[in-house]
Amino acid sequence: DYLMIDDCPSYNKPVKELKLIGMRCMAHIRRKFVEAHETGRHKDFLKKVLIKIGQLYRIERYATKKQFTVEQRTELRQKISRVVLSDIKELLMDPGFVLLPQSLAGNAVKHFLNNWNEATVFVQWGALPIDNTADERINRPFTIGRNNWMQAGSENGARWMAILYTIITTCKLNNINPE
Repeated sequence: DYLMIDDCPSYNKPVKELKLIGMRCMAHIRRKFVEAHETGRHKDFLKKVLIKIGQLYRIERYATKKQFTVEQRTELRQKISRVVLSDIKELLMDPGFVLLPQSLAGNAVKHFLNNWNEATVFVQWGALPIDNTADERINRPFTIGRNNWMQAGSENGARWMAILYTIITTCKLNNINPE
Protein backbone atom coordinates (compact mmCIF):
# COMPACT_ATOMS: atom_id res chain seq x y z
CA ASP A 1 0.00 0.00 0.00
CA TYR A 2 1.05 3.58 -0.71
CA LEU A 3 0.69 6.79 1.25
CA MET A 4 1.45 10.20 -0.21
CA ILE A 5 2.75 12.54 2.47
CA ASP A 6 4.06 16.06 2.75
CA ASP A 7 6.85 17.25 5.02
CA CYS A 8 4.95 16.63 8.24
CA PRO A 9 7.12 14.24 10.30
CA SER A 10 4.06 12.78 12.03
CA TYR A 11 3.46 10.65 8.90
CA ASN A 12 6.82 8.88 9.18
CA LYS A 13 5.76 6.62 12.04
CA PRO A 14 2.62 5.16 10.38
CA VAL A 15 4.52 4.67 7.10
CA LYS A 16 7.11 2.56 8.94
CA GLU A 17 4.72 0.76 11.30
CA LEU A 18 2.22 -0.15 8.58
CA LYS A 19 5.00 -0.97 6.09
CA LEU A 20 3.59 1.47 3.55
CA ILE A 21 5.43 2.80 0.54
CA GLY A 22 5.80 6.51 1.15
CA MET A 23 5.30 8.92 -1.72
CA ARG A 24 6.01 12.64 -1.96
CA CYS A 25 3.76 15.14 -3.65
CA MET A 26 5.36 16.64 -6.76
CA ALA A 27 3.30 19.83 -6.30
CA HIS A 28 4.92 20.40 -2.89
CA ILE A 29 8.36 19.85 -4.40
CA ARG A 30 7.57 22.16 -7.32
CA ARG A 31 6.33 24.85 -4.92
CA LYS A 32 9.78 25.10 -3.32
CA PHE A 33 11.33 25.79 -6.74
CA VAL A 34 8.66 28.40 -7.52
CA GLU A 35 9.36 30.18 -4.21
CA ALA A 36 13.10 30.13 -4.93
CA HIS A 37 12.52 31.40 -8.49
CA GLU A 38 10.51 34.34 -7.16
CA THR A 39 13.57 35.59 -5.24
CA GLY A 40 15.32 36.31 -8.53
CA ARG A 41 18.49 34.36 -7.74
CA HIS A 42 19.55 31.49 -10.01
CA LYS A 43 16.48 32.15 -12.18
CA ASP A 44 17.81 30.34 -15.28
CA PHE A 45 18.62 27.17 -13.36
CA LEU A 46 15.34 27.20 -11.45
CA LYS A 47 13.39 27.84 -14.64
CA LYS A 48 15.00 24.77 -16.23
CA VAL A 49 13.94 22.62 -13.28
CA LEU A 50 10.40 24.06 -13.35
CA ILE A 51 10.12 23.41 -17.09
CA LYS A 52 11.16 19.79 -16.55
CA ILE A 53 8.63 19.35 -13.74
CA GLY A 54 6.07 20.93 -16.06
CA GLN A 55 6.88 18.26 -18.64
CA LEU A 56 5.96 15.59 -16.09
CA TYR A 57 2.59 17.26 -15.62
CA ARG A 58 2.03 17.57 -19.38
CA ILE A 59 2.64 13.83 -19.71
CA GLU A 60 0.03 13.22 -17.00
CA ARG A 61 -2.50 15.54 -18.66
CA TYR A 62 -1.94 13.82 -22.00
CA ALA A 63 -2.59 10.39 -20.48
CA THR A 64 -5.73 11.69 -18.79
CA LYS A 65 -7.00 13.40 -21.93
CA LYS A 66 -6.46 10.23 -23.97
CA GLN A 67 -8.12 8.20 -21.18
CA PHE A 68 -5.15 5.88 -20.85
CA THR A 69 -5.61 2.66 -18.92
CA VAL A 70 -3.41 2.08 -15.88
CA GLU A 71 -1.17 -0.13 -18.02
CA GLN A 72 -0.86 2.47 -20.78
CA ARG A 73 -0.06 5.19 -18.24
CA THR A 74 2.55 2.95 -16.62
CA GLU A 75 4.18 2.35 -20.00
CA LEU A 76 4.12 6.07 -20.83
CA ARG A 77 5.72 6.92 -17.51
CA GLN A 78 8.38 4.23 -17.93
CA LYS A 79 9.27 5.46 -21.42
CA ILE A 80 8.98 9.23 -21.09
CA SER A 81 8.57 10.38 -17.48
CA ARG A 82 11.58 8.34 -16.38
CA VAL A 83 13.76 10.17 -18.95
CA VAL A 84 12.47 13.57 -17.77
CA LEU A 85 13.21 12.60 -14.16
CA SER A 86 16.71 11.57 -15.18
CA ASP A 87 17.20 15.00 -16.77
CA ILE A 88 15.94 16.67 -13.58
CA LYS A 89 18.30 14.66 -11.38
CA GLU A 90 21.21 15.58 -13.64
CA LEU A 91 20.31 19.27 -13.28
CA LEU A 92 20.00 18.99 -9.50
CA MET A 93 23.28 17.13 -9.10
CA ASP A 94 25.20 19.64 -11.24
CA PRO A 95 23.53 23.05 -11.46
CA GLY A 96 26.70 24.55 -12.98
CA PHE A 97 27.47 26.80 -10.04
CA VAL A 98 27.89 26.63 -6.29
CA LEU A 99 24.50 26.48 -4.64
CA LEU A 100 24.38 27.61 -1.04
CA PRO A 101 22.51 24.93 0.93
CA GLN A 102 20.74 27.50 3.13
CA SER A 103 19.43 29.52 0.15
CA LEU A 104 15.90 28.92 -1.12
CA ALA A 105 17.29 27.37 -4.30
CA GLY A 106 19.69 25.20 -2.32
CA ASN A 107 16.89 24.18 0.02
CA ALA A 108 14.63 23.25 -2.92
CA VAL A 109 17.36 21.13 -4.51
CA LYS A 110 18.25 19.47 -1.20
CA HIS A 111 14.58 18.75 -0.50
CA PHE A 112 14.01 17.14 -3.88
CA LEU A 113 17.17 15.03 -3.69
CA ASN A 114 16.47 13.98 -0.09
CA ASN A 115 12.99 12.85 -1.16
CA TRP A 116 13.93 11.59 -4.61
CA ASN A 117 12.87 7.96 -4.16
CA GLU A 118 9.50 8.89 -2.64
CA ALA A 119 8.87 11.65 -5.21
CA THR A 120 9.51 9.35 -8.16
CA VAL A 121 7.51 6.30 -7.00
CA PHE A 122 4.60 7.36 -9.24
CA VAL A 123 6.46 6.20 -12.38
CA GLN A 124 6.29 2.59 -11.19
CA TRP A 125 2.54 2.21 -11.59
CA GLY A 126 0.01 4.18 -13.62
CA ALA A 127 -2.61 4.12 -10.85
CA LEU A 128 -0.42 6.23 -8.56
CA PRO A 129 -0.94 10.00 -8.59
CA ILE A 130 1.89 12.43 -9.26
CA ASP A 131 0.59 14.65 -6.46
CA ASN A 132 -2.24 14.98 -3.96
CA THR A 133 -3.49 18.39 -5.08
CA ALA A 134 -7.05 17.20 -5.76
CA ASP A 135 -7.33 15.77 -2.24
CA GLU A 136 -5.95 18.93 -0.69
CA ARG A 137 -8.34 21.09 -2.70
CA ILE A 138 -11.31 19.14 -1.34
CA ASN A 139 -10.03 19.39 2.24
CA ARG A 140 -9.08 23.08 2.06
CA PRO A 141 -12.44 24.48 3.29
CA PHE A 142 -12.28 22.20 6.31
CA THR A 143 -8.68 23.17 7.04
CA ILE A 144 -9.62 26.84 6.88
CA GLY A 145 -12.67 26.16 9.04
CA ARG A 146 -10.60 24.21 11.55
CA ASN A 147 -8.31 27.19 11.92
CA ASN A 148 -11.30 29.49 12.38
CA TRP A 149 -13.20 27.32 14.82
CA MET A 150 -10.73 26.91 17.62
CA GLN A 151 -12.85 24.32 19.35
CA ALA A 152 -15.78 22.07 18.70
CA GLY A 153 -17.39 22.83 22.04
CA SER A 154 -16.83 19.39 23.52
CA GLU A 155 -15.24 16.05 22.82
CA ASN A 156 -18.60 14.79 21.58
CA GLY A 157 -18.91 17.85 19.31
CA ALA A 158 -15.46 17.20 17.87
CA ARG A 159 -16.38 13.58 17.18
CA TRP A 160 -19.55 14.67 15.34
CA MET A 161 -17.62 17.30 13.35
CA ALA A 162 -15.11 14.62 12.27
CA ILE A 163 -17.95 12.32 11.18
CA LEU A 164 -19.69 15.11 9.30
CA TYR A 165 -16.46 16.23 7.55
CA THR A 166 -15.78 12.64 6.52
CA ILE A 167 -19.25 12.26 5.01
CA ILE A 168 -19.12 15.61 3.19
CA THR A 169 -15.62 15.02 1.80
CA THR A 170 -16.53 11.50 0.67
CA CYS A 171 -19.61 12.91 -1.08
CA LYS A 172 -17.50 15.54 -2.84
CA LEU A 173 -14.95 12.95 -3.95
CA ASN A 174 -17.76 10.89 -5.46
CA ASN A 175 -19.64 13.82 -7.03
CA ILE A 176 -22.60 13.42 -4.68
CA ASN A 177 -24.42 16.45 -3.37
CA PRO A 178 -23.93 16.17 0.41
CA GLU A 179 -27.25 17.92 1.05
